[in-house]
Amino acid sequence: MTLLKRDDEQEPDDMQFQKITRDDPPSFATFEAAVNHLRKLHECSHTNAMSMAANHYPDLVRKYNDEGEIAAREAAVKRAPSEADQRWDMLVTGIMERDTVSRTVAMERARHEYPEAFVAYQAA
Repeated sequence: MTLLKRDDEQEPDDMQFQKITRDDPPSFATFEAAVNHLRKLHECSHTNAMSMAANHYPDLVRKYNDEGEIAAREAAVKRAPSEADQRWDMLVTGIMERDTVSRTVAMERARHEYPEAFVAYQAA
């Protein structure tokens, strides 16, 4: 962008203008790139840089969020419950019904009653 700046040292009748060039705001391919640039430029925290980037580059924020949602959906589809997951869920549900307790309490009890199933569940 080109701007004209008045040369204040000149007399009003001899007014001349000096051309100055101002850089357009940088363009970024990713939200992370914009955040890193703003963080270095303003020497601020990552959180503050993210806030600035969100305000200055809303299109990159939308793209960033869309990519995250797609990745999360793909990860959920790829990870089908394993045999260990199914066994653990069955044990926890059984304890919930047997002891009439919450799922959290049943998970704790299942961890103590079936340690080998818990280890297999964690490894899955």
